Amino acid sequence: MRIAGLRGQAGQPLDVRWRRVSPLLTDPVAGARIEAASQLADQPTSTLTEADRTKLEAAWREYEAAQRLNADRAEARANLGNFLLRRGDVAGAEVEFLAGLKLQPANAGLMINLAELYRLQGREDEARETLRRAIAAQPEAAAPYHALALALIRQRHYPEAVDHLARAVALAPENPRYAYVYAVALSSTGRRAESAAVVSDALRRTPNDAPLLTLALNEALQSGDIDRARTLIPRLVSLRPDDAELARLAERLR
Repeated sequence: MRIAGLRGQAGQPLDVRWRRVSPLLTDPVAGARIEAASQLADQPTSTLTEADRTKLEAAWREYEAAQRLNADRAEARANLGNFLLRRGDVAGAEVEFLAGLKLQPANAGLMINLAELYRLQGREDEARETLRRAIAAQPEAAAPYHALALALIRQRHYPEAVDHLARAVALAPENPRYAYVYAVALSSTGRRAESAAVVSDALRRTPNDAPLLTLALNEALQSGDIDRARTLIPRLVSLRPDDAELARLAERLR
């Protein structure tokens, strides 16, 4: 339960993660300590007290040791590469990703990780080529299409990007993030009716996804459909109770 709770902190702001996760850096269970170390990989040590820094660095060492113990598995190489990347060790992360691909040359997840590393280094052409290899290796996996679409958007190749986003949604319709990005791309290219349809379809599968609800609310407001906006706003407020701007909008709609 503690490990599951730790995993639930992914995506939280760093200050929130530190407050919630740091007490488990010294958990009696090694698995919990390792997960806590992973969740705090991007924590700068310069802002910590000596005691907290010592505790965090010990957990980091334990995490690395656990992954290296399983270095004959591509998953461990991927884990360690992502951990090092979040720590700012780009060169070390690349070594791990490439080592993982030697173990599993068709591992699309590792190729996506490697492409992200290339993106951070400004190596966009290599990132795009790596993602195309990932699609060739696993043509029925949605993630490589989504990642390639983002790379194409950065290079302003919009028509091809939208096609790949559509493919990602078709392969993983249950993933609300893919639907969200696809809908934004459609709207940005002037295809607002199609965008609204994608959002509506995705909300039927994941009715409490805040980004999708936000898109639907914005569309309703822009089109003047106040009745629909009034049905959406309570759901969004319940998901974001601390959002003052959203609360003001809800009051104005009332």
